[in-house]
Amino acid sequence: MRTKIFTLTILILCHGICLAEDLPGNQKKTGTLTVQQAAELVKKANETNGKQFQLDLNWLTSIDRDVARELSYYKGQVLC
Repeated sequence: MRTKIFTLTILILCHGICLAEDLPGNQKKTGTLTVQQAAELVKKANETNGKQFQLDLNWLTSIDRDVARELSYYKGQVLC
């Protein structure tokens, strides 16, 4: 389990941690996720039955262990 969390964290870090990007409607994301937000994000992505190939986390600027654990439940192909 630790290897999976470590790998997930490395993947997120390797894709470049950057400042929050502009989103449609000039909304800004905070750059972080709570455990509950991560769980909801993964749940919605997993409910697409494989139609959502990747989960875009490019806007994250930090991640903690509990959030990484929730993101590890993502069943898609790519975290970016």
